[in-house]
Amino acid sequence: MRLAIGFGVAQDDWEGASAYVVEAERLGVDCVWSAEAWGFDAVSPLAYLAAKTSTIGLGTSILQVGTRTPTNLAMTAMSLYSMSNGRFKLGLGTSGPQVIEGFQGVIFDHPVARTRETIEIMKLVGATDWFVRGPFVIEGALIGVVGASIAAWVAGTGAENLKPPLDLDVRSPSWPVDSADAVVAVNMIHIAPWAACEGLLAGAGRLLDGGGILYLYGPFHVGGRPTAPSNAAFDDSLRRRNPEWGVRDVDDVAAAAAAHGLELSETVEMPANNLSVVLRRA
Repeated sequence: MRLAIGFGVAQDDWEGASAYVVEAERLGVDCVWSAEAWGFDAVSPLAYLAAKTSTIGLGTSILQVGTRTPTNLAMTAMSLYSMSNGRFKLGLGTSGPQVIEGFQGVIFDHPVARTRETIEIMKLVGATDWFVRGPFVIEGALIGVVGASIAAWVAGTGAENLKPPLDLDVRSPSWPVDSADAVVAVNMIHIAPWAACEGLLAGAGRLLDGGGILYLYGPFHVGGRPTAPSNAAFDDSLRRRNPEWGVRDVDDVAAAAAAHGLELSETVEMPANNLSVVLRRA
């Protein structure tokens, strides 16, 4: 049997509250859950408790999604998961109009759809170990959520020279596109399995005519070495989250590309230790 305790929404005596949680940890309590409503948020107290404890789980119950962007939620979850050495558990929920509209001043609408979309996008941003396994059941292709968002933005611009987004698994031997002058992949191959990079190269090789360009952007290693300490740290972080992810080496990408008729044309240094890698169809 596992035992859990709640952490009050409002606390004035933080030393006393942390002592309460430390004692609960000593007694073998599995997790402490932090709530939010009208007062303090649910996240900041857990960061405080992460520094005071070492084994007890730290969870939000719940963190409302109505006033936070999915990316902001994912960044918060990843930070707390890392700070607590994997003890953080993310509990999400809709809250209600009293809090979202009456206190936060944001319209409360489509709570189920918003929660589903939030979780889908968060899964694209980072690892999912910090998700609480609860009532949420995620089905279908994640790209469907992103595609709908892109389509909405395109429609909002009124531009007539933009085609609607397509669902594309780069690993598929058949893409829903007949030809292209160029293929662009930004910040993709390091946060996907190597098979996705191979699929991208194969697809570009099929799609592009002679002289066509495959443009890659993101962090890379060069000659087996990171281009900066931050890229080495980023690579380590990626591989901890998913062993199939990682910063790719330009030489490895070029060697794999050659099998599909693509030649390394140039690399260009970009801000924040990123590279533009240009591959051209022979």
